[in-house]
Amino acid sequence: MFSERLSSSIRRNLRMASGLILFTYVAAHLINHALGLVSLGTAEAGMEIAVEVWYSLPGTILLYGAFAIHFMMALFAVYERRTFRLPPLELLRIVLGFTMPILLIGHAASTRLAYELFGLSSDYTRVVANLWATGSQGWQLGLMAPGWLHGCLGLHFAFSRRRWYRQFRFALFSGALLLPVLAALAFIAMGKELATSPAAVAAALEYLNPDNAAQRLAIAQWKDSVLNWYFSIIG
Repeated sequence: MFSERLSSSIRRNLRMASGLILFTYVAAHLINHALGLVSLGTAEAGMEIAVEVWYSLPGTILLYGAFAIHFMMALFAVYERRTFRLPPLELLRIVLGFTMPILLIGHAASTRLAYELFGLSSDYTRVVANLWATGSQGWQLGLMAPGWLHGCLGLHFAFSRRRWYRQFRFALFSGALLLPVLAALAFIAMGKELATSPAAVAAALEYLNPDNAAQRLAIAQWKDSVLNWYFSIIG
């Protein structure tokens, strides 16, 4: 009995620690997006720092290790449940948690994988210009929601009984609501700016031309393979 409680406590702590790392990454990403309200150059400067941190070997191990641990701990937690008669917000948190990777896999393919395989930069000029050129800007805006909501709900359930949380809950709620809105507005502002930039439009069209079809196909195949593995694991 003691060993079972200890094992459960370890899994819970691992899920919390890995979740905090992922939440920090998502929050930093949204803040970086929001810098676009200042200027595209400011957002690019922030992205350079993010790439240095998360594309480094320690950052890669930390980020993807946290994702793997959090995912496995979530599978254990769901598997151990004997009923899904849960409060609506708790059920929503679980659904969002398993929906989020479906969206993130595609994003990772077009940014990190494109960088590792073909040396394509992960800066806003390339990524945002391509999204607007292909009409995928709505998809990118929708990408923010599941991860952010899942993280916010997870923190709410974890800390809702703490005194400090109850004292600052309205300020925390305001920040949780405002940050993705600012990030979305900044993304739209950067997209409109790049849409009127001949250099950015030319770069986006160059990537979309038939000469780069092999790159796009390789990225799409990687994304499909990872999605198939993901659905297999869930199954």
